[in-house]
Amino acid sequence: MDLKSVSKGSFYLMASTFIFMVTGYLIHFALARLLGPVSYGIYGVVVSLITIFNLVLTSGIYQAVSKHISAGEDPEAVKKAAINLQLAFSAVLFVAYEVLSGTFAVLLGDSSLAYYIRLSGFIMIGYSLYSVITGYFNGLGKYKAQAGIQTLYSFVKTFFMVGFVVLGFSVGGAFIGFAFAPILAFLVGLYISQGKSKVDLDWKILADFAWPVILYTVALNFLISVDLFSVNSILGSVAETGYYNAATTIARLPYSILCAIGVALFPAISMFYSNGEKKRAKTYLKEAARYLIILITPATALIIVTSPVLISLLYTGTYLEASEPLRILSVGFAFLTIFSVLASCLMAIGKTKLPMAISLSLGLLSIILNRLLIPFYGLNGAAYATTIACILGTIAICAFSIKNLGNFISWSSILRVLLASGIMVAASPFLAVTSKWLLPAEYLILGAIYLLVLLATREITEKDFSRIYNAMPGKARSLLMGIKLYRK
Repeated sequence: MDLKSVSKGSFYLMASTFIFMVTGYLIHFALARLLGPVSYGIYGVVVSLITIFNLVLTSGIYQAVSKHISAGEDPEAVKKAAINLQLAFSAVLFVAYEVLSGTFAVLLGDSSLAYYIRLSGFIMIGYSLYSVITGYFNGLGKYKAQAGIQTLYSFVKTFFMVGFVVLGFSVGGAFIGFAFAPILAFLVGLYISQGKSKVDLDWKILADFAWPVILYTVALNFLISVDLFSVNSILGSVAETGYYNAATTIARLPYSILCAIGVALFPAISMFYSNGEKKRAKTYLKEAARYLIILITPATALIIVTSPVLISLLYTGTYLEASEPLRILSVGFAFLTIFSVLASCLMAIGKTKLPMAISLSLGLLSIILNRLLIPFYGLNGAAYATTIACILGTIAICAFSIKNLGNFISWSSILRVLLASGIMVAASPFLAVTSKWLLPAEYLILGAIYLLVLLATREITEKDFSRIYNAMPGKARSLLMGIKLYRK
């Protein structure tokens, strides 16, 4: 697996993640408009809860399947063992979730949530199997197939969730539609990946790798969900919960897309370490970190300077109360993106317990901060709590990553990116739009200013254009070729 394969894989996975996020946001925006703040707040709380349980089922097994396949285990044996493990584990977790639904509702401060919690439990089994098939393709380095399955899932999920709500099934219909999507995506992926295993693999091998990853992922998702739970519990207003859910939904967009870099890096770094090529793994991480900073910094800056208009465009003016929490959260999620990519790299070399320990500590810290800050600062207090925890976590994982993988930080690149972002932000008041429908045009112009500064400072060179060009599918290369010709 060479750098070109990883670059192309990142491109495919970022594209599929972008589609996932666009369709996910379409779902959120559609439900926000169709259901209203109160019912949308109910949806946000319950989906945050079921997401934690989904992650218990999916994250560790996904990583374990990818890790063992990329390290040379028989792919079909790994897939078979993982499917059997997931069927058993998801059945047990489903029963526990249904039995405890009333207790969860009481803990969340609203006993009426129990019905929706029970309904959301049906998402689990299909989602657990979906993670096996995506991990299978990731471990093989078949990023295009993985991206295709993920894209299918995104479109099916959107169709059924919004469709059932439009048909009058309200919040419950959204969860029924959600449950259909992963089952269909898994069946298609299983058909594509048909093959026979020559050996059997003990499921305990997968479980041994998976459990620290599961704890890490659950703690990480708890970290970015506990603020919403705390808002609902402490402020006691479903409408306020709806506003905060809108802020977190937008703030997570760059994070969700750019975490694809870590997904593509995982099997490559795992393979290099298994083959003793530690220097090559460090080179890949250093390049990935540079591109991550180049992308995440302007995205965060744009959200900060256009927060009210962005809220109005994607939701409605009813949700403007979410604009200030959105500004704060965008910074937190920028750091969380870096944290997640570095955590993937540490797990790829077998250091699964380091990210686990850090994320568990951050979850506890976030609980304390939310309890302290929300009574005084309201929605902003919840956003501050998450952001502080994310910044501290990123500092910690950077230190451990440097210790285990070598120094991957390029301070000169960071300074040039900050300079370009600063100039872009300084230009934003002169380009502020009067209509929310012109916001995409403002983003394009500000993005062009950012790119020009990076070109002028030589942070982006011909080598970067060539790398991006080679990573693109054939039909997508013409646009970049046009840019290169224009520069000449």
